[in-house]
Amino acid sequence: MRYDPDKGHEAKKWLALDEGERIDLVRRYHRRAGIKVPRLLVHSALHATVETQIAMGSALFVRHLMGCVGTGSAATMRFTRSRLFLRGR
Repeated sequence: MRYDPDKGHEAKKWLALDEGERIDLVRRYHRRAGIKVPRLLVHSALHATVETQIAMGSALFVRHLMGCVGTGSAATMRFTRSRLFLRGR
């Protein structure tokens, strides 16, 4: 599986991976994209946790993301739309 947050992924495939694989996919994406963040491993772990919450369909988490969309953040809107679309919401 190749991870790209702008393209999304299928929830079932994501959840079938173990936590280490998810973190590694996110870490590799950031390196491929040339995105520099301090503490890449910590950032990737948090990023993978967010993706997992979305894939699991955490209602509270999804509601929070939808609230963020209302603030007009372009990055959050793109992120939320791509994730919820793949979950069929």
